[in-house]
Amino acid sequence: TQHALLGHAIAARLTRAVRNPPQLKAPFNKKRVEDFVKKELVTWYKDQVQAMEALSAQGKELGSYGKGLVGIAAGWGYLRLVESLREAPVPKEFTQDRELGNEYYTALDVVLDPVKERGRDASLVGLGHMARAGLLVDERTERTRLLLSKMYGGRKVDGLDVLVLAPLPAPADTVQ
Repeated sequence: TQHALLGHAIAARLTRAVRNPPQLKAPFNKKRVEDFVKKELVTWYKDQVQAMEALSAQGKELGSYGKGLVGIAAGWGYLRLVESLREAPVPKEFTQDRELGNEYYTALDVVLDPVKERGRDASLVGLGHMARAGLLVDERTERTRLLLSKMYGGRKVDGLDVLVLAPLPAPADTVQ
C-alpha cells in the first residue's frame, strides 16, 4: 500500500513537471527565433529533462503498481516535452520554404529522438507493470496508448497485450 501511495505522489509530481515552455511573440523572423531557441528554449528544455529524470528515478524502488504509475506519468511528461518543442514558433522562412521547413523539422526530430525514446520506454515499462498488476484497461493506460500512437505515426500498441497476458483458454463444458 505504501508503494502504491508513493507511486501516486511521484506520478502527480511528474504530471505537473513539464510546464509550459517560454513563448516568443511575433514576428517570427529567423534571427529572433534562433536567439529565442538558443537562450530561452534550450535552457527550459534542459531544466525539464533534468526534473523528469530526478522524479522518475524516485520510482525505481517501488513495487509493480507504483512503478507502473511512475512509468506512465514519466512517459507522458517526456512525450509532452517533445510536443511542446514541436509546437514552438518557427521562422516565416521555414513555413514559406517547404524544403527549409522539412530540414528544420528533421533536425528537430534528431534532437528530440532521445527524449521521445525515453517517453516511449517509460510508457511501455509503466504499461507492463500495470498489466502485471492486472490493469490493462483504465484511463491512464488508454491515455498512454493514445499518446504513443500519436508519437509513432498512428501505430497501435494494443497488440502488445497478447504478449503480456496470453489469451485464456475457453471454459470446459460441464454438464451436470
